[in-house]
Amino acid sequence: MTGRSSEEETAPLAPGVQVSRILDERYRLDELVGEGGMGQVYRSRDLVLGEVVAVKVLRTGTLNAVELLRREVKLARRVTHPNVVRVHDIGVANDHVYLTMQMVDGMSLRQALVAGAPADAARLARQIVAGLDAAHRAGVVHSDLKPGNVLVAGEPDSRRALITDFGIARALGERNTAEAEKVLGTPSYMAPEQWRGEPVGIATDVYAVGLLLYELFTGEHLPGAPDAPPLAETASRVRAALPPGLAEAVVEALEPDAAMRSGSVGRILRELAVMTGEGPEVEPPSGPRVAVFPFRVIDGDEHGYLGQGLAEELIRALAAHRGLAVLSGGATAGRSGDAVSIARTLGATAILTGTVRRAGPRVRVTASLIQVPSGVELWGDRFDGRIDDVFAFEESMSLRICEALRVGWICPAGVGPASSEAIDLYFRARRQMRYHILGGPDGLIDLTERCMAIAPGFAPAIALHALGCAKAWFVPTLARERDWAAAARESAAVALERAPALAETHIAAAMVAAQDGDYADSVHSLGRALDLAPTTADAHLYLGRLQAEAGRGRDAIRHLELALTLDPSLLDAWFDLARYHALRGDRSHSAALWLREGYARMWALTLLLRIASWYRDEPEIRRCLAELGELTTHTGEATVLIRFARYVLGESDGETIDREFAELVPLPALSARVRSNLHQLMAEGHAARGDGERALAHLRAAGDEALLDLDWLTLCPLLAPLREHPTFLAVQDRVRVRAEAIWRA
Repeated sequence: MTGRSSEEETAPLAPGVQVSRILDERYRLDELVGEGGMGQVYRSRDLVLGEVVAVKVLRTGTLNAVELLRREVKLARRVTHPNVVRVHDIGVANDHVYLTMQMVDGMSLRQALVAGAPADAARLARQIVAGLDAAHRAGVVHSDLKPGNVLVAGEPDSRRALITDFGIARALGERNTAEAEKVLGTPSYMAPEQWRGEPVGIATDVYAVGLLLYELFTGEHLPGAPDAPPLAETASRVRAALPPGLAEAVVEALEPDAAMRSGSVGRILRELAVMTGEGPEVEPPSGPRVAVFPFRVIDGDEHGYLGQGLAEELIRALAAHRGLAVLSGGATAGRSGDAVSIARTLGATAILTGTVRRAGPRVRVTASLIQVPSGVELWGDRFDGRIDDVFAFEESMSLRICEALRVGWICPAGVGPASSEAIDLYFRARRQMRYHILGGPDGLIDLTERCMAIAPGFAPAIALHALGCAKAWFVPTLARERDWAAAARESAAVALERAPALAETHIAAAMVAAQDGDYADSVHSLGRALDLAPTTADAHLYLGRLQAEAGRGRDAIRHLELALTLDPSLLDAWFDLARYHALRGDRSHSAALWLREGYARMWALTLLLRIASWYRDEPEIRRCLAELGELTTHTGEATVLIRFARYVLGESDGETIDREFAELVPLPALSARVRSNLHQLMAEGHAARGDGERALAHLRAAGDEALLDLDWLTLCPLLAPLREHPTFLAVQDRVRVRAEAIWRA
């Protein structure tokens, strides 16, 4: 579907799906609850999960839009906010494209306006703008904001607004050569650049918000492009109808020139917060102001679209970071002169640009951040990838660049004073974290403590120290080095006080909470980390891990795969994905673990050995045991694994392995979560040997600690003979309560 006229809004729908029909063998469509230009919405039941969902069967006219729509759905799923309808998935069945999303009982804002402007307009307006702000910070642009795409639920005295249909109009526009001249969106709510067919961005949504708020407060529609009145007339009408502070914010939002609009909806949100007597949800960006220019394609004009597309995706990704102002693509488009001069004119303090070089499916991208007006390079990096799918490449590469830029420049340059020596120690510490070298001389903890001694106010080092201590608390071999429980709690508390604006602080707080078994608090902290910096790989990794254990497989895979997109070297994510698939009988993902060398070898062997024991694969167990025996140093963890393997192979007895387990593992020094994990390992060993009594004893001990792993309880093949035992059922019920805390959070 391309741009829609008023006639197209009311045109008959393409043949839809009959109510009560089963769609795609999964969704029972129970009731038609809405229809419009984009399609029909049904109240439906997910027959697999037993949940009520909304299914939107779309009017596409063709299935060629599916891949573009899938991209928009992937973007929309990043947004988690109480005022945004949650999108679940996309599917194709019986020549119909459909979306599944959160079911909302209510009416559209269009219907609410027809019934009369609500008395609580300011409160509804604030909810709408807060939801849109959350989307923008997640790098998602709506592009078709209007009253028909806002739902209003609840009773009159407690109404809640929810935005829906993010990016669907743009995706259904089928941006190919034949469609290049067509306009996407609803004309009466369009920004001028959108009407001209130029790329849309946050500024486009800002314009639509201005129109929407005027209509919400007055009940009158103020037309957008191409029928918008001159700005002077618009400003006069707005100032006469709205409170002064809000009126000025809306007038700015309705500037015809996208570059003259605010780079976010933050100003409008703050004015609405004053009107409703509530605190603002966002602060104005106080950090750098970055202009993103298209990347230069070195191998000719044939692939020029890559440079433009990469710049657009980078604007989306960077705009989601707190404390960083990013100019919209329209601000730099069409301007003459060199990039530094253009950026200086726009008030930018830095330029992000680079080059793209393609050789078949392989692509190398170099990115540089240039200071304005000096022209000095502040940051630079190189990224290699493949381009099997253009849109997927642009998205993944932009996220990788954004995260590297956050770590390499935004984080260390944006907070707290530090000398070159301190910054060098900080980056050395980050490298040690990648290799999991936490304790000892020149480990992450030592390096960050030396950094903080030189620069006590350097917030990135404070946050990284907290994260390192939280990770160290999880490693049994470090248990005797320091009281990591006390160190992790103290360091996280200091970071929350002195470095609250950094994602690493909240990841550390999440890990501390999880170590104590407080999983709801852990997930809330991870949400805060992603709110501050949506491209933080560690936050996606840890959230994916908790969701996988709690039985939220779809969300878990999404976060784990995104963690790998952001940081392909993040081995933990490879391991979590291999474990997830192995529990479902697919061991193909485990093959890659044999390739892990160096510091990762022990981890790989740990998981490979456990998976082999799940499926009673004796040759694989012996293969792992042989490699463990060849390790030059036997840490306490390696010794536990060697004895576990020999026990599974029948070379020792249950009483002996339990005694050795108690001797080798200093349980009081470990966190509740680590103790749970170790009891899981012992339960597997006893189950593999058919000793159900000992296996149940360790399961009970794990449940008494902080066991969250409902996925393992449900699917591990070794536990099948125990699943009807009262002790197993009691443990499973206890774990399910913990898992539900994750689901609710």
